[in-house]
Amino acid sequence: SDLGEGKLLRNFGSLKRVAEASVEELKPIVGLPTATKIVAYFGRGGQTEADAEAVGAPDPREDE
Repeated sequence: SDLGEGKLLRNFGSLKRVAEASVEELKPIVGLPTATKIVAYFGRGGQTEADAEAVGAPDPREDE
């Protein structure tokens, strides 16, 4: 929504920073469901291992 986008840009300053943010950083601003969608949309960018597990992302170490 427009309100969520405005909040994100006010808090992070740029789309690049939003894209690099973790679920934990986004969650207080947009809530957990939206935060996980944003992180999933932008890929693993700013995710921590805990974030990746929270959204069900595969562990890249499994390929080793």
